[in-house]
Amino acid sequence: MKNRFAKLRVLGSKTNIITITVCSVLSAVILTIAVSPVINHIKIVADFATHTALAEKPKVDGVPTSGEIDLNDSGGAPQDGEALGTIKIAGTAVECTLYFGDDAPQLHAGAGIWTGGNIPGQNGTVLIAGHTNSFFRDLESVKEGADILVQTRYGEYHYRVTGTKIAKAEDTTAYDLDAEKDNLILYTCYPFGQVTVTNQRYFVYTEYVSGPQIKEAVNETK
Repeated sequence: MKNRFAKLRVLGSKTNIITITVCSVLSAVILTIAVSPVINHIKIVADFATHTALAEKPKVDGVPTSGEIDLNDSGGAPQDGEALGTIKIAGTAVECTLYFGDDAPQLHAGAGIWTGGNIPGQNGTVLIAGHTNSFFRDLESVKEGADILVQTRYGEYHYRVTGTKIAKAEDTTAYDLDAEKDNLILYTCYPFGQVTVTNQRYFVYTEYVSGPQIKEAVNETK
C-alpha cells in the first residue's frame, strides 16, 4: 500500500511539473502573440524613419570650397532633422550622412549636429554626435592631424584633428561652445562599441582648415 501511495505521489508530482511547464509555454506563446504587433509596429516606424532620412541626402557636388556665401542662395538655414550633408574622416571607417539635429531619428541614420550650436562656416563650435556602436564606432582610429571632410548643400569644409579626450558625460569643460573660431567637436559614448548609454564620452577636437564663410545677413538656424 505504501509503495502504491508513493507511486501516486510521484505521478502527481510529474503531472504537476508537466502542467506547469505546459502553462508556462502557453503563456509565453500568448504573450509573444500579443506583443508582436507592437514590436513589429515599432520596427516598421523605425525602418520607415531611417529609410526616409537616408533618402533625403542633399546634393553636395560642385558646392563652394572658399569665399563668402549666403545660405539663402542654397535653400536657407537648415531645418531641424534635415540631412545637411556628409562627414568623412581620413584613416577611419567613419563616413555617413550628417544631419542638423541629434535626436534619435537622426543618430539612427547618421551623425547629428547639435542645433543649439553652430554649423560649418559660422565661426563657432560645431558639436557633432554619433553612436559608438554604429556610425562613430571607428572614432577610436582617429589620429592627430587627420583630415575631416564635411560636405554640405552650401559648401565643402576641411578640418584637422588636433586631439582627443575621454571625459564624464556631465563634464561641460570638455567642450567650448563659446569659441569664436570655426571648429568641429565630435563625440560618442565610451567605451567604444557599447550598445547602451554610458557615463563617459570620447571627444575628438579639430581646427578649421578651409571652407566658405557664411554671411551674417542670413536667416538664423532653427
